[in-house]
Amino acid sequence: MEFGIEKILTELENDTAGYVIRCESRYESQIREAAQRIHAIRHKRPIVLLAGPSGSGKTTTAIKLTHELKKLGLGSVSLSMDNYFLDYDPETAPRAADGSRDMESPFCIDLQLMGQHFRELTEGKEVVVPAFDFGMEKRDPTKGTPLRLGEDEVAIFEGINALNDAVTQFEGVFSFKLFVSAASEITDVYSSRTTRLIRRMIRDYNFRSASPEYTLYLWKNVLEGERLYIEPNRGKADMEIDTFLPYEPAALRKYAMPLIESIPEMHEVWTQLSRFPDVSDELISSSSLLREFIGGSEYVY
Repeated sequence: MEFGIEKILTELENDTAGYVIRCESRYESQIREAAQRIHAIRHKRPIVLLAGPSGSGKTTTAIKLTHELKKLGLGSVSLSMDNYFLDYDPETAPRAADGSRDMESPFCIDLQLMGQHFRELTEGKEVVVPAFDFGMEKRDPTKGTPLRLGEDEVAIFEGINALNDAVTQFEGVFSFKLFVSAASEITDVYSSRTTRLIRRMIRDYNFRSASPEYTLYLWKNVLEGERLYIEPNRGKADMEIDTFLPYEPAALRKYAMPLIESIPEMHEVWTQLSRFPDVSDELISSSSLLREFIGGSEYVY
């Protein structure tokens, strides 16, 4: 879907608070639909695979999905596929075409173990979900989490490669597949890639001690990973969720513009962001997806 900037600016000028609520409601309604569809097939397909590119808000979407499922009487647990990362070995780690480490590859994941867990959870067995220590770049064997699904429970596995052939070959026919992306755009102003890059720059700066220059440096490999591993599998999804919030350029500009103003490659984005008015943080709910990137969320990430 595409939005026109003039309509967005008019909405923001006439009823800022109401427009923020309407944008959030559009996103929330998709999550409710997904929850209803998962609930309807819960006994046959108790595994939910939730995939999407970087900066899409997958984690918030997974959390919100667990809340909606609970309203329907269905228990759920949300798991990051990052837990299944293999211990880093420089000799066997996947490499990109330029020889650099390829963190986007599905082969960074212990596919055999995850596939085993898919089967055992579907059979009602208990598994121990591993815990990966990114500082040490290996699993912490003291922090595994036992998990068993009850009769009215589902497991949500969230990760960029959740729909990749390398993953889905293990899940049989026991999963409901979701693709999450900031798919909509503001015509000739704000592309879906720009949305995700801005979100990621803000998040990386706020929570990962990464400069915007460093995030931009990594972005080329991120996009190449998406081309190779994510987009080709998009068509497998049972449903897509669009996380783009049309008011977000106005909400994020005060965070993004100081970060990118001195980066030549981001000059056009800076110029486009300057066209929007500021939206006060007070209008952004503590449950908003944007809180995943700017902070102040009621959810624990």
